[in-house]
Amino acid sequence: EFLGEPLTRAEVGRRWPKLVKALGISKEEVLEIIEVDSTPLLVDSESVAEVLARLTQISSREKALELINWNPSLLVGGRKNGEEQSLHVQVLGDVLYAGRIVKVLQEDGRDDAAKVMEIELYSYA
Repeated sequence: EFLGEPLTRAEVGRRWPKLVKALGISKEEVLEIIEVDSTPLLVDSESVAEVLARLTQISSREKALELINWNPSLLVGGRKNGEEQSLHVQVLGDVLYAGRIVKVLQEDGRDDAAKVMEIELYSYA
């Protein structure tokens, strides 16, 4: 169990290749991210891919990966509102601002540069 979520060796074995594929980078690069913060293993790879795509859309792929390297928990922010998650993961998302990322990405009336600046603040905090 990790942060109140079931996370067995078998579960990590199932999620790992999906995470690597969702991020589209090498296993070694994903391992570096997971060594910083393993919370991306707690969410489905579709949510991870969605957050990465949205970050890439407002900046660049390189910038999106830089932000994720600084704060891997940003990838947890893509969890759907109705999706079940433990209280521990909810709190982690709130404390690390990961829960705000989707709101920032979807916010109308702000240019992309302002969105990236806010996400950078969360990433470097």
